Amino acid sequence: MKQLLFLVTCLCLVVVTPCLAEGEPDVPAPPLDLPGTPLSPADLLEAPMTPGDLTSGLGIPGDPGSEVMGIGDPSGTQSPLSQVTFYYSIAEYGKALEELKRLSKEEYQKPQARFMKANILAQLKSWEESEAIYTDLLKELGKDNDPLFTMTRMNLAEVHYILKKYEQALKLFEKLYSENPDRQDKTVQYIYYKLFMTNLVLDQVGKAKQIMSKMDSFDSAPGYYYANAAIAFYEGKSEEAEDWIASAMRIYDDVVNNAFLEALQECGLLPPPPPSR
Repeated sequence: MKQLLFLVTCLCLVVVTPCLAEGEPDVPAPPLDLPGTPLSPADLLEAPMTPGDLTSGLGIPGDPGSEVMGIGDPSGTQSPLSQVTFYYSIAEYGKALEELKRLSKEEYQKPQARFMKANILAQLKSWEESEAIYTDLLKELGKDNDPLFTMTRMNLAEVHYILKKYEQALKLFEKLYSENPDRQDKTVQYIYYKLFMTNLVLDQVGKAKQIMSKMDSFDSAPGYYYANAAIAFYEGKSEEAEDWIASAMRIYDDVVNNAFLEALQECGLLPPPPPSR
C-alpha cells in the first residue's frame, strides 16, 4: 500500500483547480471505463512518496524529514536518525529498519526513533506492531502541543482504521478535528473525511450524512466527492459511486486521489487495486 496517508509525514495535498465556468454546476463524469479494474485506474502514479511540505493546520512538520527527525544523505551527520530517514524517504523500508537497529541503545529508545520504527513497520504492513508502539508513545509523550505527539496520534488513528477498530479510530479523529480550528487546511479536511468514513462504517449513517452535508463541493474539498462515492457504494449504487470518483480524478492531484481512495479500500467499500507487477 504505497500511498498511506497516515504517514502524515510524507504527503503534501496538492489540489488542481477544476476548469469550471462561473456558475456552472459540477456534474459527475460518466462512469469509469476501465475494463477489469474499473475502480483502480492504471494511470495513477505508482512512484513511492517522499517527504514534502505539509499543510500547517495540525502544526505538523514534514515528518520524518524536518526539525523533528532530521534528514539527509546517508553519509550526512545531521542526527543519528539521518540515514534511517533518508532510506525511509526513498521507500527503502527494509534498509531503514536495518539502519534503525544500528543505533545505540540510548538512541534506539528515544521517542523519535520509536516513532520512526512504528512508521517503517506500518509501511511494511506490520499493523499490530506499529499500533503498539504508537500507543506506548502517546502514553509517554502526553503533550498535546508536541508535534511528535500530534503525528503519533494521527498515525495511530489511521492504523486503528486499517485494523477495523473503528470506535477507537473515531475517538482519535474527533480529538484531532476538534483541536485544530483551521477548517480550510487540507489535512484537517482529510481528518473530517475520515470522521465521515468512520461513522459510515459503524453504520451511523445519519451522523455520516450530517457530516457530509457540511463538506464543500468546491475544488478545495476532495472529501466531498469521495464522501458521496462512499454513500453510493454503501447504498449499493456502484455506477453513481464511480461517477463521483471519476469527477474527483479529473480535478485533483493523483496523490490526493490515491489517499482518499485508500480510505474506501481499507474499509472494504471499494475493491483493492491489483498487485503491482
